[in-house]
Amino acid sequence: NNLEENSGAAYLFENINNMWQQQAYLKASNTEENDYFGASVSLIKNQVLISAYNEDSNADIINGNQNNNSINNAGAAYLFSKINDNWVQEKYIKASNPNVDDVFGYALSLSDNHIIISSHREDSNSIGVNGNAFNNSSKDSGAVFIYKNTFFDFQPAHSALWYDPEQNGHGINVYMLADNRIIVIWYVYDHDGHPLWLLGLGTHDGQTATLDVQSGSDGLFPPDFNSNDVNLTNWGQFKLSFNDCNNGLFEWIPLQGNGYSAGQMNVVRLTNTLGLTCDSGTTKAQNNLSQSIKQIKSKKTQANQSAVSLNVSHSALWYDPTQNGHGINVYMLADNRIIVIWYVFDNTGKPIWLLGLGEHDGTRATLTAQIGGDGLFPPDFDSNTVNLQDWGTMELEFSGCNNGTFKWAPVANDKGYTAGEMPIVRLTNTLGLECAE
Repeated sequence: NNLEENSGAAYLFENINNMWQQQAYLKASNTEENDYFGASVSLIKNQVLISAYNEDSNADIINGNQNNNSINNAGAAYLFSKINDNWVQEKYIKASNPNVDDVFGYALSLSDNHIIISSHREDSNSIGVNGNAFNNSSKDSGAVFIYKNTFFDFQPAHSALWYDPEQNGHGINVYMLADNRIIVIWYVYDHDGHPLWLLGLGTHDGQTATLDVQSGSDGLFPPDFNSNDVNLTNWGQFKLSFNDCNNGLFEWIPLQGNGYSAGQMNVVRLTNTLGLTCDSGTTKAQNNLSQSIKQIKSKKTQANQSAVSLNVSHSALWYDPTQNGHGINVYMLADNRIIVIWYVFDNTGKPIWLLGLGEHDGTRATLTAQIGGDGLFPPDFDSNTVNLQDWGTMELEFSGCNNGTFKWAPVANDKGYTAGEMPIVRLTNTLGLECAE
């Protein structure tokens, strides 16, 4: 379909058994006439950086609005990544000072931790590094832009809940495991405002985590749950890095064609998991636990010392092996507080997450559960539309380091939920939290 003259394209070939085969035909996410997408390319490992130096949007920096064509020939660059054998656009990159005819992207280069992009007709009169980029008094003097990933070493204390305060109402739970393994579960909403959870499993290199992501469907709420009904499908990829103990960057890259768009958000610590502190820097508790996780004041109660006490090692993922396909995450907090999120399915087979907030008396936790609705998947998410409703109650007890009982009771059964319980066993050992009877 040759309707956009000179829009440009890139073709990726791979050498398989000494034969070159085309693996991907790449186009910009905002294809326009005369953009010259593909004028410059740089490939490293499973990423390729491609410029369109005549692109016209007025966006700046990373993943801005690419559809406002008010600055002719400002230029742009696009970063693609290979995920599950599919190439998807991960980032849309602009200069910090886009201007007419700057041709940002005329030349570029990509490495593991840096991107460098030229704009040889940029007009500012600054000199050296990081001068005033907005004084356009030296026509076509040119400039170079360098983008760098800045990372902080992964710590056991990064096992916590994280969120973006500007998108209050959804977030991620992170579990750091042994052998550089990591689990990230994103509790969010789909495009119809229904709860959605996405499970990311992967590893980190000390500073960056890359996780393959799956979404689940077709399970039913217990007692009708059957593991054989659950359909797990590849959704895409997560990437996670941290600037320090309390701040990080969460990125998501869905598979092409699954109806979701790539994006990123700056995340801050929402909880401090009991028993974990950072080796460098100090963790800082949030004053509120977001729209979906509210602060709970502690009630001082006496623990039953004859029973198995809840302890820091119970911060982990738990499930019933006979109902493989749904489960709970537990975070033990200070002042006897506890958070439980149950990732399960409703009675129509759609994924839901139930948020339990409460306290324990040393041996038994009693939690109030809520269910959210009416949020939308980013970038359409708006905290003001989120509707949190009381769902019921949860109870949690442990008979040891690796075994327990989880109970639930909905406030009403008009939506097909029924009370029940299940034995649970430990699914993960959170790094830094040794089991202590």
